[in-house]
Amino acid sequence: MNWFTALVLGKAAGWAGFVVFCWLIDFVIMPSPLINRYDFLRAPTDNAAHGLIAISVWLLSMGRPASSEDLLYCLSCGAAASAIDLDHFIAAGSWRLKAALTLQHRPFMHASTWWLVPVALFALGRWQASKRLLRVSQLLAVAVVSHHLRDGHRRGLWFPPLGSTAPLPWWSATLGMCALAIVVAHLSRSSSSARHVLVTPFVQSV
Repeated sequence: MNWFTALVLGKAAGWAGFVVFCWLIDFVIMPSPLINRYDFLRAPTDNAAHGLIAISVWLLSMGRPASSEDLLYCLSCGAAASAIDLDHFIAAGSWRLKAALTLQHRPFMHASTWWLVPVALFALGRWQASKRLLRVSQLLAVAVVSHHLRDGHRRGLWFPPLGSTAPLPWWSATLGMCALAIVVAHLSRSSSSARHVLVTPFVQSV
């Protein structure tokens, strides 16, 4: 059984639970009259959902935290996904919630060209054989891409200066997040193998 089959079949309940969790958030919780009626409830609930979904994607890709450091990365991933929405306030030039929610344009951190940042960090981490840099690049990839995919269901993906895509079907955005978890799991596995290849000859020569 290869790593892909083991990941998918070994976490079948986790994948199913993730899809159900996303469905409950987007089709039950967010549209509920109580949440949807008041901005002071809708905005933080939606923001918390981004964080929880990022944590879920991280757990699907990395597995259950085995140390305090793993737990810190997991929670940091969720915090980073939620922190993206701070650009609403920056773009509005105000900390008033109404101003942040009534922007005439999408704020800068919602540009999906930011996806290039974790890619560049991952390449740098591989070049320097830096475990921390590799892990940070994976953390940012999950935080940013999961946030943008979920928003993409409503508004499409924005790639300035090229423009925006059409809104993504919900199933497409959700499957995209599942694919993200698989890609990050593979990159984590391959980078671990690469570090072993780089370190083992050195250890043997000492």
